[in-house]
Amino acid sequence: MSDYPDYLPLGPGPRPTDGPGLVERVRVVAREQDLGGAMSSATDDILRRTTVVLDGDDVTSAVVDATGVSIPESAFTSEPTVPAKLPAVVAATPGVLRRGSFRAHPLLVAEVPVVIDAEVSDLPIQWIDASDGTVGVEPLPPTAEQPISGFLRVSAPKQEVIDTVRRIATAVLAEQGITLTRLDVELTSVGPREVRLQADAKLRRGILSASAQASGSASVDQALVLRFADVRLGSANPIVAGLLAVARGRVKEATQRPIDLAEQLPPGVRVTDVQLDAGAELTLSARLA
Repeated sequence: MSDYPDYLPLGPGPRPTDGPGLVERVRVVAREQDLGGAMSSATDDILRRTTVVLDGDDVTSAVVDATGVSIPESAFTSEPTVPAKLPAVVAATPGVLRRGSFRAHPLLVAEVPVVIDAEVSDLPIQWIDASDGTVGVEPLPPTAEQPISGFLRVSAPKQEVIDTVRRIATAVLAEQGITLTRLDVELTSVGPREVRLQADAKLRRGILSASAQASGSASVDQALVLRFADVRLGSANPIVAGLLAVARGRVKEATQRPIDLAEQLPPGVRVTDVQLDAGAELTLSARLA
């Protein structure tokens, strides 16, 4: 077995034989080992509304409802919790998550209400027996022989997302002695799979001030190939334009070639449809088959 295990510990054996027992094990271990880090409180709230049904080695269903849970901005900026070293795996029993679903109507992420609906079917898992007598469970990557199906839809109010980006950018720049006096961002849909960005920022440092602009579009086709077009980054101020020259070159290099997103997926994951929408709500939806 692997000398570098990566599974969710469930405490002393034997493993739970019913859904409520499994959820309780996860809750106890999460608290004892601070698995949630800065999200510990949110993790506990989510587990209270999680229901699981077991059928032998298989998980018939796992339903997670994160409605009303708040994930603070600090969860993204604080130092990550260093996970405890897990004992070596001595035995593994295969199983299947027949249906898992996640919903949040909404979930607050850095004060932005995010609505999420997701479902996955036929995800392979394995139950772990560790060298110290503890047990665990591990989701496995799908394969061509064990593919998964499902869907994902995520949406959030566009203006609130932009306001949050502006607030974070202001704080980050302030640490460098730069004041962000204006940041205007416009996101618009161009068809069901293309979004266009136009951004205009004004910065001040001491008595000096300057503006900068960025624009471009991103699209995803039915073959799941991501393309960027008309990407521009510049400033009317010659000093700022010179400073942006290096960044402009890096942006051009990163965006001039198409990216085949399908190639990044495991063999058992096939995305049959993906859509982007930047109306009043920013929405991403995808379907797996």
